[in-house]
Amino acid sequence: YTMMGSTARSLENLQRALSIMKKKLPEGHPDIGRILLNLGVGHLYQGDYQLARTYLTQSLKIQERVLGLDHYLPAATINNLGMVEMGDGHFAEADRLLTQALRLREQIFGETHLEVARTLMNIGELYTKQNDLAGLPVLQRSLEIRRSQSGENSPHVAETYNAFGDLFLAAGQIPKAKEAYEKSLSVSVPGYGRQAAIALHELTDTPHTGLVLHSLGQLGITITKGAEPQ
Repeated sequence: YTMMGSTARSLENLQRALSIMKKKLPEGHPDIGRILLNLGVGHLYQGDYQLARTYLTQSLKIQERVLGLDHYLPAATINNLGMVEMGDGHFAEADRLLTQALRLREQIFGETHLEVARTLMNIGELYTKQNDLAGLPVLQRSLEIRRSQSGENSPHVAETYNAFGDLFLAAGQIPKAKEAYEKSLSVSVPGYGRQAAIALHELTDTPHTGLVLHSLGQLGITITKGAEPQ
């Protein structure tokens, strides 16, 4: 349901499942922990940070006891808790949690895994929210991992270039932001010039292309329909 955009319906079903499992399973059962995790992520998507924090913290306690910190699930939960704190404006706590999640994922998956790149992206977003260009090396490392694992023309790489654009824009470096957004667009729709963005959006209708077009629009960039590919 969440992937289909029906987060509220998904949360209702998860809440019902949690009630049933709490009646049938012992307290602290791993299946209860998984439902708590999904509830936390769902509320994170909805921007309800208080409930997200509550469910994720409860889930993490179960995971640490049952699985230990060398399992991927606690690392994912800590990462999500970091996103909760970032969304709630608690940047210092978000940094602590995301850094912990990064170290755990490096230990579990290796330093060049896509899950490591994802946490690096989240840390980069944290820097962006603080208008801090110190996030550039973090995003660069994520970009290098994604290039090596997914290829230059992957959606992951396009997303990372877009994150560079967001950071440059937040720091007031407009020309560099424009360059990064245009690079993201050229990767997400390979073989087409930056001036063909509107036509490409009609052809592909991908969420990522629309996101980049919105970012370019924020910069006041004129995009014409039907221009020749470069």
